[in-house]
Amino acid sequence: MSARDQDATTTNEIASQIADLRQQVEQLARQGSHLAAQAARDAAHAATDEMDTIHRQVREQPVATLVIAGMGALVGYALARIIR
Repeated sequence: MSARDQDATTTNEIASQIADLRQQVEQLARQGSHLAAQAARDAAHAATDEMDTIHRQVREQPVATLVIAGMGALVGYALARIIR
C-alpha cells in the first residue's frame, strides 16, 4: 500500500467521522430545541396558573390581598432603607 493510498483512506475515514459527528449534532439540536420548547410551555403554564390564583384571591379576599400587598411594600421599603 502506497503513501497515497494511505492518505486517501485516512481522508475518507476523517470525512466519514465528520459526517457522523454532523449528524449527531443535528440530532442533539433537534432534541434540545424540543426540550427548550417544552420548558417554555411549562413555564407559561405555571405563570398562567399563578395569575389565575392571584385573580381568584383578589376577587374572593380583597381586604386580605390589600393587607398582604401593603405588608410586602413595607418590608421592601424597610429593606431598601437598611441596605442604603
